[in-house]
Amino acid sequence: MSSRPDFPNTACVGMHFRGEHAKTFAAGLELGFTLSPEREPDNAYDMNAIKLMVEGSEEPWHLGYVDKHNASWAAYHMDEIAETGEGRYIFMVEDVTSGNRGNPIVTGTLKFVPAETSEAEISEQILAD
Repeated sequence: MSSRPDFPNTACVGMHFRGEHAKTFAAGLELGFTLSPEREPDNAYDMNAIKLMVEGSEEPWHLGYVDKHNASWAAYHMDEIAETGEGRYIFMVEDVTSGNRGNPIVTGTLKFVPAETSEAEISEQILAD
């Protein structure tokens, strides 16, 4: 079984560009909520960009991005696991606070999940953390 690093203290940034609905949604996030990271290598501003998607509604939608520092390290691992199929990353919300002008600040861990891990096991791990 392969292991990849986790990236704690990762911020979800750029929500103010996503619209008022994104800021409102982010402000109401509960600890342990998971977002789905997706690589965006064609991003005009950052070739290491990782967008954070909200799933569970009819169609996933883009909430924000992994902060540039953590994305610069995590992108390499995400690109490799896309080729190997050894697993995936999830973004687990660990803190939501209010920042400048009332904009929410969402931080969490970009966590590696091996391919053989079931959704039930992920849920158990989130509750245990």
